[in-house]
Amino acid sequence: MPIKQGIFFAALMILFAGCARTEQKQSMTNTPSEKEAVIVHTAKVQKKLLNEPLRVFGQSKAFRTVDIYPKINGVVVEQKAELGDRVQKDQVLALIRQDIPGMDFSLSKLKATISGLITSESIEVGGTLNVQRPALTICQISPIMVTVPVPDIHLHSVREGQKAKVVFDALPQQTFHGAIYEIAPQLDASSHSATVRIRLENPSNRIKPGMFARIELNLSSHHGLTIPVDAVVRKGAEKYVFVIRNGMAEKRQISTGMILGNEIEVVSGLKEGDTVATLGKNYLDEGTPVRESNGK
Repeated sequence: MPIKQGIFFAALMILFAGCARTEQKQSMTNTPSEKEAVIVHTAKVQKKLLNEPLRVFGQSKAFRTVDIYPKINGVVVEQKAELGDRVQKDQVLALIRQDIPGMDFSLSKLKATISGLITSESIEVGGTLNVQRPALTICQISPIMVTVPVPDIHLHSVREGQKAKVVFDALPQQTFHGAIYEIAPQLDASSHSATVRIRLENPSNRIKPGMFARIELNLSSHHGLTIPVDAVVRKGAEKYVFVIRNGMAEKRQISTGMILGNEIEVVSGLKEGDTVATLGKNYLDEGTPVRESNGK
């Protein structure tokens, strides 16, 4: 019996030793480097020409406003244009007969001196007109003007001919492009701003005087690096991205500049051509294995 018991215990010890070696081998094969990779979308760091925008508010106004006076005192015998009509330069607006009893005069023509829109009128057939009182007012709205108060701290970057993008609240689906044609030489004492006038083409006359406008002026340009806004992770004052290198995530702190729509300028921390994670970045940490997808 003692011999059989010894053999049994020896076999049992060999079995336990084999199991221990198997567990050790399995634990060695389950290393962190073989964790399941996180699928991410990525984007390249790009170098672009960046424009620094100034966003201000303004209002559309007639490019020119002209009062039309009759050449004689007289009675209106025929009216050829009314309030709201669009008229052309030299178009006849009314016929006037000089009102002197016993005298017969040829009719005088009241003509438009500019092309535009009749915005006020005091004409009616049988009524009298006086050379000292305007019969009509015509506003030129093609082109049309947008006036913008620009703060004095930005005036050094504003110049005539500078391009502008304009969106009207009444026409939100369309962006109009124009240029600065005049900068007021004097500042407003209360607002410390100067009135800047922007010329816009308005061939269809969709823009009307008095519309509220949102204007974007490009103050300066420089080359810089950009990445999608979605690539940036923010924790308090800290901003960082995950750079993808050799299938691994590398946490990289960055400093940023201007926000340009869906992109953001990177001032430091990255170089052109780096690959950064966008979608899926919140599942990453330093050294996380990744697999790039980008929707494919």
